Order: sequence, then C-alpha cells, then structure tokens
Amino acid sequence: MDAWMTSWRLDPLVVVGLFGIGLVYVEATRRLNRIGAELPRSRERCFLAGLVVVFLALDGPVDAGASALLSVHMLQHMLLTMIAAPLVVLGAPVTLALRASSPETRTRILLPVLNSRMVRIAANPLVTWSVLFVVISIIYRPVEQLLSRTIAQRRAAGLVGGHPLRTPAIIQLSFAAIFLVSRGLEAPREQ
Repeated sequence: MDAWMTSWRLDPLVVVGLFGIGLVYVEATRRLNRIGAELPRSRERCFLAGLVVVFLALDGPVDAGASALLSVHMLQHMLLTMIAAPLVVLGAPVTLALRASSPETRTRILLPVLNSRMVRIAANPLVTWSVLFVVISIIYRPVEQLLSRTIAQRRAAGLVGGHPLRTPAIIQLSFAAIFLVSRGLEAPREQ
C-alpha cells in the first residue's frame, strides 16, 4: 500500500475555515430552532456532510495521493465539484442566513447583497457556465495534461503544481453552478 493512502495533512487554514463555517451554520440552525422556525434536519446533515467531503478531499489521503497520481488528483476535483458542492447547496445556507438573521441584518446587509447587480450577473446561468468553462479550460491545459502521466512527473520536470487559487476557484464555481441548478428548490426571496 502506498504511503499516501494513509497520510493526513492537517492544513490549519482548511481545518479552521471548515470548522468555523460549520460552527456558524449549526449556530444559525439553533437560532432558528429557538424562534420556532425549524430548518429540516436533512438540510443540516447535507451541509455538514458537504463540509466533511471538502475536508477529506483537501486534507485526507486523497490530497496526499493527488500529488502522486493524476487519477487521484481528478478524484479530488470530482469530490469537490460533484459531491461536496451539491451537498452544501442542498443545505440551503442562503435560505438559512435569511431566516436566522435579524430583520435589521436581513434588510441592511443580506437582501441588498443578494439583490445587487453583481450577484444578479454572477447568478446568471450563461455567465456562470461560461466562467466555469473558461476557468476549467485555463486550469487544465489539455495538451500538457495528456503528455504528463502523473503530477509527480510534472514536478520532477520542474513544473509547478498549479496556481494557489485553482482549488478555491473550482469549488466556488461548482457551488455557483449547482446553486443555479437547484434554484427551484430554494424558498422564494424575501422582499
């Protein structure tokens, strides 16, 4: 068995970030429960499961193997884009934020941001899918990727592993794309 299959890398930024996001989400669901407007438990489970998948993909054995094998690197991206993103979106964090926030926070901060021109443009399916296509096309230069069998070979040849914003860009665009697909599942916007 390869060493990467049992190795864990605990990046403080990932651990603290995911723990903080999970804590804020759980606290918001508790706040909602205290005021008598419960969030379905399935949404909370989906959101937290999505965070666990992000943790496993970014700090678990998959991350260690991603630097050794291109197939594991691609598995990492599939976990982030096809499993974690839908789970987080099914957790309905925007709906939770709207329902759990105070009326003042909702009207002064959340609704103006959600109804802003920038968010409307970013939430446009044509814009989101176009940006996703461009980012993936730039991140994965097809000829270079096909010529290299493993990421380790690329590193041995002196090629850098990638831009530090690669993974956050893919995760964010996946969330946006999945959000657009599941938009009909969300509660209507409050005015």
